[in-house]
This record gives sequence, structure tokens and C-alpha cells, in this order.
Amino acid sequence: MRQLSAAVTVVTTGTDTQHRAGLTATAVCSVSANPPQLLVCVNRRGEGYARIREWRNFCVNVLCHAQIGIARRFAGMERGTHPERFVQGKWGTLATGAPVLADCLANFDCRLQQEVESGTHSIFIGEIVAICVHKGKEPLAFLDGQFLAIQTGRRVIDAASWDWS
Repeated sequence: MRQLSAAVTVVTTGTDTQHRAGLTATAVCSVSANPPQLLVCVNRRGEGYARIREWRNFCVNVLCHAQIGIARRFAGMERGTHPERFVQGKWGTLATGAPVLADCLANFDCRLQQEVESGTHSIFIGEIVAICVHKGKEPLAFLDGQFLAIQTGRRVIDAASWDWS
């Protein structure tokens, strides 16, 4: 799975500035367009897991390359408690009260709809109740244990000219 590149997100949850938690995640996926839903996979040993279950909300913040420091902090690569993770970056809220990171590619504010346990993780399915999109930034990706910038607007291969035989 290390060879499966993925967008880097910070999944946050909370009710106010005193009660919030978050984690870096790459296991995020669209579930449904109607109603709009997405899923995120969270390790059940982490504090973020317990807080999502308790507060019943989460926000998926899709990071841009300039936010690599935030990705590292929320991944636990730098020391600090969950509240201390929010020192870096500008934070606000949308509909659910979950922390929303400013200036990232997109924010998906969700109400928890369902939890499915599988192995060491839980799959949280959330109904998207608010969205914020910021265009013109380079996405942050994760591949083989490393953070990478993705240049937008460049075509690597033209599928129409590819020899599929």
C-alpha cells in the first residue's frame, strides 16, 4: 500500500477551542453524491478516534503543499498534545463546530452518520453539511513514506495517444 499515492488530509473534530483533536489521514474517499457523504479510516487506538465518536462530527481538511508542517504535526511526527497541534495554521469553524483549516485545497465539514469497525481501524462515514474550496494551490500527496507536491495543470500522458495493445 506504500505505492498507492494519496492526498494528505487533516481530519479534525471538536466542539470549541478547548475540546478538539485531529490526525493526519490519507484513507479518505467519497461515498455518495446524494446525500453527499465521505468516509475516513481512523485507527481505534488514537485519541482522534475517541473524540470523533464522542463529538459526532469531523472535518476533512485537504492540505496543499505549503501545509506540510501541519501534516507532520498532526501525524505525530512532532511532539505535542492534540490541543497544541492547532497552534500552527489559521482555524475556524463551519456548520458542525469541528475545526476548519484556512487556506487548504478544500474543507468537508461532516456529521457522523455511521461507524464500521474493520481490523485496527474504524471507517467513519459522514454526511457533508458544509464545503469550502480554495483553487490554485499545489496539492500535498503521500507516497512510499514521503510527502510530495503535485504540480497542477501538467499532463503527464495523453491517454488518447497511448498504445493500449
